[in-house]
Amino acid sequence: MDILKLDEKNMNSEYSIFISYKRKDKEKVFVIKDYIERHTGKKCWIDLLGIESDELYTNVIIKAINKTEIFLFMYSSSHTEIDDLTDDWTMREISFARKKGKKIIFINIDKSPLTDWFELNFGLKQQIDASSEIEMEKLCQDLSKCFHSNNNVIMNSNYIKIKGNVFSVEKEQIKFDMIRVEGGQLEIGATKKQITYADKNEFPAHIVTLPTFYIGKFPVTQNIWEHVMGYNKSCFKYNEGDYPVENLSHDDALIFVNRLSKLTNIYFDLPTEEEWEYAARGGQRSKHFRFAGSDDIDKVAWYNENSGGRTHPVGEKEPNELGIYDMCGNVWEWTKTPAHSYTMNINPGGNYFIRRGGSWWQKSEDCRISRRYPSDHIKKTSGLGLRVVIRENIL
Repeated sequence: MDILKLDEKNMNSEYSIFISYKRKDKEKVFVIKDYIERHTGKKCWIDLLGIESDELYTNVIIKAINKTEIFLFMYSSSHTEIDDLTDDWTMREISFARKKGKKIIFINIDKSPLTDWFELNFGLKQQIDASSEIEMEKLCQDLSKCFHSNNNVIMNSNYIKIKGNVFSVEKEQIKFDMIRVEGGQLEIGATKKQITYADKNEFPAHIVTLPTFYIGKFPVTQNIWEHVMGYNKSCFKYNEGDYPVENLSHDDALIFVNRLSKLTNIYFDLPTEEEWEYAARGGQRSKHFRFAGSDDIDKVAWYNENSGGRTHPVGEKEPNELGIYDMCGNVWEWTKTPAHSYTMNINPGGNYFIRRGGSWWQKSEDCRISRRYPSDHIKKTSGLGLRVVIRENIL
């Protein structure tokens, strides 16, 4: 095909950056492309002809993404029909780039109203406003640096640096503490203290190795949620006390951490289930309790026998070895880990995610540290909340 030959000639040149865009945005995209090439010295591969067939996509686009190191996804108000986005060519491109572990940056060309949608479905961590020359300059600086980086998603180097055993987050009405969890190795799953009530998906017990991270001292509370999100749909609402936010889906939780990140200039995320269990067990200070901080559940958790049929303010029970509260009982906590067996590789797709910790209406055995519970991403209950972590910019 002549069309294939034309774009294959383009592809065979030395290109470092792949640009994904919609044809309606061609004029704006080419201006951005020229700006990037002038300021970085790196060449951008861009589809000049438009995708018209699966053959062109497979033989040209796929090969080009494979050969380039960085993937720029340029989205705009042209991405308007959400119901059709999953079949859009640009969606195919970004899905393939993620599968191949390419470094990805999202560029908002004209303040698209779909930022939250992209955050939710693609874990948007950095948004560049192409209409701002300051942000474009920053983008070019990051692009120049990232060719020497192993991160799959380029992070904003201006994020606040995190240090200390306790890091206090303060932004307007948002105030909460993050606890430093030193990295290392630890056995998780159906260990000796857990095996009596362990479910099949807790086997086998195994060693995990994690780098240092920070995790919330408490579950996210309703006052913080409301300030960030502008609403509060928790089932249990009280005028006093820091009650955990609940009745939120996995989708809600992902949008929250992205908005919180932008608001505070700190990159937050949901914990992986390995991070959650490592922290709940006390990390390198672990005393190998059955629950987070004790073998006596009444000392550390609100559950069905002591909760009185409701949630309670965070921090009223004893903390674990690291000074972290309410990791067992009160509310379940979403993790970012898709449902899977320990004996199988994790599928990054799918609609089910692991939640941890048990809740106010759970039996004691369901509040154990190693208990794993898969739930649909749209699941909401009065006993389901979240806790946040920080992994980036740690000193």
